[in-house]
Formats: sequence, C-alpha cells, structure tokens
Amino acid sequence: MVATYPIAEAQQRLPEIFREAKQHLVRIMDGETVAGYMIAPQSVAAMEAEIETAEITSNPRAMSALADAQAGRTCYLPLSALDDDGEG
Repeated sequence: MVATYPIAEAQQRLPEIFREAKQHLVRIMDGETVAGYMIAPQSVAAMEAEIETAEITSNPRAMSALADAQAGRTCYLPLSALDDDGEG
C-alpha cells in the first residue's frame, strides 16, 4: 500500500504521517511531481536493494556481462592476477 499526500497537507500533518510511514510507503506530491517518499526504517535495506537492482538492470554493459557469465563466456582469474609483481 502507498499513501499519497500533497506537500501542503504533509507539512501540516507531519508527525501523523511519520507514524503512518512506519506501516507502509508514503509518497509526498508537489502538484504532479513526486517530492519524496517516506519509508519505514526496516524497509530501507529492501528499498536500497531495489534501487541497486534497477541501476544494474538499466546498465547495458552490466546486463551484457551477466549474459556472458551465464553463457559461460567469462574468464575468471585468481586475485593474485592483480599483484603488481606478477607472483601469486
């Protein structure tokens, strides 16, 4: 569930809306534009994971690398390959 409030109403009812945001997502609108979201602290990790997933899936190079890995076209090297002296 997502509750939506105009910014003017959210300013007037802020303490109540903070309490509501502990239960579900709250969207604050400035006219037709989203001004912000309020989310429960326990939802932050899940929201950050969703954002990271969206960033990766919107990156064509990342998606190509994932497809290559899934198709077995990726060469993996040990971390020692990064050593400057070539020994590992």
